[in-house]
Amino acid sequence: MKLKATTAIILDTRREKNNGTYPVKVRVTYDQRYKKYGTKYALNEDDYETITSKNFRSEKLRNIKAALDKIKVNADEVISGIEEFNFDEFENIFLEKRGDMTNIINAFDAIVVQKKESGRIGTAIGYEYAKKSLQEFEKYQLNLKKTDEVDTLQFKKITVNYLNEYDKWMRSEGKTATTIGMYLRNVRALMNTAVKTNVIKSNAYPFGVGKYEIPTSNSIKKALSNEELKKLFEYQPKAGSPEHYFFDLWLFSYLCNGLNIKDILRLKYSNIQGESIIFVRAKTEHTTKQRTEIEAILTPIAKQIIDRWGTKPVQSDNFIFPFLNKEMTADKQHKVKEQAVWQINKYIKKVAAKVGIDAKLTTYVARHSYTSKLLRAGISIEFLRQQLGHTDSKTTLNYAQKIDFDTKQKATNLLTEF
Repeated sequence: MKLKATTAIILDTRREKNNGTYPVKVRVTYDQRYKKYGTKYALNEDDYETITSKNFRSEKLRNIKAALDKIKVNADEVISGIEEFNFDEFENIFLEKRGDMTNIINAFDAIVVQKKESGRIGTAIGYEYAKKSLQEFEKYQLNLKKTDEVDTLQFKKITVNYLNEYDKWMRSEGKTATTIGMYLRNVRALMNTAVKTNVIKSNAYPFGVGKYEIPTSNSIKKALSNEELKKLFEYQPKAGSPEHYFFDLWLFSYLCNGLNIKDILRLKYSNIQGESIIFVRAKTEHTTKQRTEIEAILTPIAKQIIDRWGTKPVQSDNFIFPFLNKEMTADKQHKVKEQAVWQINKYIKKVAAKVGIDAKLTTYVARHSYTSKLLRAGISIEFLRQQLGHTDSKTTLNYAQKIDFDTKQKATNLLTEF
């Protein structure tokens, strides 16, 4: 039997407002998971109980109940229009319905709220940057002052020509293809939803072959050679020092499938099963289609790092590394993660200088090096795709270092060896 998502209007009594009311939210439940979405309404417990009864006289409460009923109906209609329910698609459509659907600025605002409510702060920030970039471009095109506000940009205005002009303007401002691509992928995501919800017609969609194609970066991926990796693993930091701690976290990332720092900080002892760590990437945990468990085998060095720095006592619900706690908001967790990344980058660069590595080392280099090291050893792309949690092997190849000259030379020599 096919699972069906259900909706309910609920009073979220976790946090009381100063006036004694609580937020009224829409709760969506699917496959034993639920998420809550805010409305503009807040009620005290007595008024909430009143609107859930059949008969009451207050005109104000009747209007609120009618508005909440409409919101619930909208949520149900969105659910019925999704062939295979997943929260991401639901949120993209449902939240956009709250404002002027023809205005992409409203769509940006809605998606930012949705991403923050689901704890995806980094993604929300990415959408905010993209929105601000488009607003700055509008000011440029309309010859407005820097201090002027741009709160309206119709979807229909975003044509192939508009995107080409935006691309040209971004490059004139010194922005890279990587930055342009990052912003416009967010624009494209909102345009995709606009097509699905009939805000724009499919023939007005500006992205794709023969239209505007989002630029990709051809920069060489940062990955360490075998010799450079050997230097790092032979290095002995001062025991117990900050350098030791953050250097170990970089090594842990490299040894555990190139695990990114956000996912490392989210690991709990319950993720350790036998000789492995089993986890779901934060990036995909909210998408039903892509929610795949990944297994990283714990090497002796990885186990030593956990023993050395892991939270004590060892309890299944404790985070392995002592950065996060259960009371932290999503915003606070994001700030802690950013600080951890900064510290790791700071110390891994110092270590690189000490051992004679010229490359600029960062947390990203650990993930790229994991991939490139195993590719050089003959491990298949399909295996690495699964270990990295990618849905497409093309993404996995993007993590791999370009083929070095020696490898090309050996391959060429094979042509005349008989």
